[in-house]
Amino acid sequence: MPTAKPTYNFSRRTFIKSAAALAATAALPNSLRAAVLPQKRPNIVFINIDQMTADAISALGCSYVKTPNIDRLFRGGTSFENSYSACPICVPARVSWFTGHPVCETGVRSNLHAIVRPYPNLGRWMKDAGYDSVFIGKSHLSTMDLESSFELIHEHSALGEIGDNRTSMSARGYLKNRSKANPLFLTVGFHNPHDICYPSGFLDLKSQQPGMPSLETLPHLPPNFYKMPQGDVALPEQEHPVIVKLTKEATEYGWRLYNWIYYRLLEKADANVGTVLEALEDYGYTDNTIIIFSVDHGEGLARHKKMAKGFLYDEAARVPLIINSKEFGNSGRQLQYLVSGLDLFPTVCDLAGVKAPDGLRGRSLKGFCEGKNVTSAEFVYSQGEGVNETRMIRTDRYKYICYGEGREQLFDMIKDPWETVNLAMEAKYSADVKTHSKILIDYEKTLNIVPNDELKFKWELRKQG
Repeated sequence: MPTAKPTYNFSRRTFIKSAAALAATAALPNSLRAAVLPQKRPNIVFINIDQMTADAISALGCSYVKTPNIDRLFRGGTSFENSYSACPICVPARVSWFTGHPVCETGVRSNLHAIVRPYPNLGRWMKDAGYDSVFIGKSHLSTMDLESSFELIHEHSALGEIGDNRTSMSARGYLKNRSKANPLFLTVGFHNPHDICYPSGFLDLKSQQPGMPSLETLPHLPPNFYKMPQGDVALPEQEHPVIVKLTKEATEYGWRLYNWIYYRLLEKADANVGTVLEALEDYGYTDNTIIIFSVDHGEGLARHKKMAKGFLYDEAARVPLIINSKEFGNSGRQLQYLVSGLDLFPTVCDLAGVKAPDGLRGRSLKGFCEGKNVTSAEFVYSQGEGVNETRMIRTDRYKYICYGEGREQLFDMIKDPWETVNLAMEAKYSADVKTHSKILIDYEKTLNIVPNDELKFKWELRKQG
């Protein structure tokens, strides 16, 4: 899109003084020039969408979907293949993004729980550091005080079909018209492909209906569709009456249609991501802007014969994470390091040159993007939905899931990436189970866990005024 040429209003005297100053600075050694010239802090744009499985990207070889705009971020940035949600459900994951604390410390263990402790939030932290802190679109951040933390452009709609286009156009308008006096921390949240939660409630997933695509044109069933590992426990999201009914009644056609619809909704989200990327280019943000793209949680997509989210298999717990910046020059670089949604807060601070608050549970990923020799985390930690004891430890090779009451799963993520064989049922892996159980127990001893009797629901807080 063509833009108006900038106009300049320099007097002759101002021009001569400026030219002389620049000429004098250019003559200095590089080390002194860095001290004389002001360092321009980067803009940071955090684009996120809702309910996207980590490998549902056409640049990664997924033939069922076209994601040209996410592909652009992927090919021009650094991506983390083993990126995990702090909790694979909307509100808990998002609160962990913006507080840097796991859900057992925030008290937000489901979409209905409220934040119990007043942790610093990322928006206010960046605002206090001199950034224009702006939020457009889906927030879903429980009882977090957004009004004092961000400039809010508009509230999100509960339907991506309705709200996402408005979000992307609002972002475009804001970028076009804002003053660039301050650096920008902009969060743009899209709802799709979360809309898959709605058609699943009324679709006939038994047989082909008029106007629906034929079976031959639909995505194939995943290789673990018929392979439910031993020890599986249904978490709250999977016990929803609609999901229970659909998973029992759906035919092969129905499951494949569900996935086909999901990929179409993802393409809608990708188009809106593209609108934001175009606006950044059109309005002069490209050279000094770092783009972070991620997702709160994944989607079942018929893997393990599941839909939706809330559980800790990779389809729900593993999510895309891409950091894109000309500064790093790591086009299409894929890293295997273990990372988490808890890493967002310290990473944004590090990228901006802002000191992070004490006590964050994540770590900055900037060093990885710069190609430095940074040691990978020993493990990442995640929790399932609800007030329960379901937790996950993911190490380089294994994933350990503890459902409480002695129910455990262990998967070899190198040999069995589809998580089909529970090694915890085999005696020869008992030492590995104990090792991961100890990692979990020792880590949780370092956390300030909110007891169940101190958890609060959002409507209880409203009653209290």
